[in-house]
Amino acid sequence: MNNKVSTSELRTDARANPLGTSDAAPRLSWKIATDDPDRRGLRQASYRVRVATTPARLADAPDLWDSGVVASDQSVDVLYAGKPPAARQRAYWSVTVTDETGESAASETAFWEVGLLTPGDWQGAEWISGTLTGGARTS
Repeated sequence: MNNKVSTSELRTDARANPLGTSDAAPRLSWKIATDDPDRRGLRQASYRVRVATTPARLADAPDLWDSGVVASDQSVDVLYAGKPPAARQRAYWSVTVTDETGESAASETAFWEVGLLTPGDWQGAEWISGTLTGGARTS
């Protein structure tokens, strides 16, 4: 029987692939499951989160954060502790978990996109307005 472990439903601050986040240290979450309907007590023994500026950098050289292997069953609200992404930048992330039997599973890639965080990030915009017609109302 196949006891394959899987990791899914990656969330950043409880949202799937959020755009315009304002949190420099978001909380990351995921679910672990198995395809064996008879297996009871599946437990995560460790995790490793990787975060990069491009999906290609995740596997070999995550340039924003590599948590390293953390011996923990925590899979909810894991605090991001890497370099803060710049405004308008996407941070791509994945997690690899290991269960209590030593079987591991890597997730699909997820992302979050950072919003405009400081007044200096708001550049190049112009006011949108229409032509004013008429005059002041008099009653």
